[in-house]
Amino acid sequence: SGLKLDTFFHQWLYVAGQPQLAIAAHYDRNKKTLSISVAQEQDSLFSFPLTLEIKTGNTSRRYTMYMHQRNQQLTVALNNNTNFSVIPDPDVSLLFDYSYTIN
Repeated sequence: SGLKLDTFFHQWLYVAGQPQLAIAAHYDRNKKTLSISVAQEQDSLFSFPLTLEIKTGNTSRRYTMYMHQRNQQLTVALNNNTNFSVIPDPDVSLLFDYSYTIN
């Protein structure tokens, strides 16, 4: 296939555990932005794409974060909408545990 799968096999076959994510969302009313921070809390760092679906009313948008650091952040414009939901891995394609808070 030509794909380099060394990292995938190393982290999923030879490293114990799975990603433990702490996801926090904060809406800034002045800037009209939603900031989502994702922290990997497990001992070994994993690398993987994490899709986040943000729903506001009848609108839904997906963003992909390429997780490769302990802490990462995504900021998106969210005009005058404090009623939102964030759905991590909406297609359920990853193995991980998470906690979710709204600040």
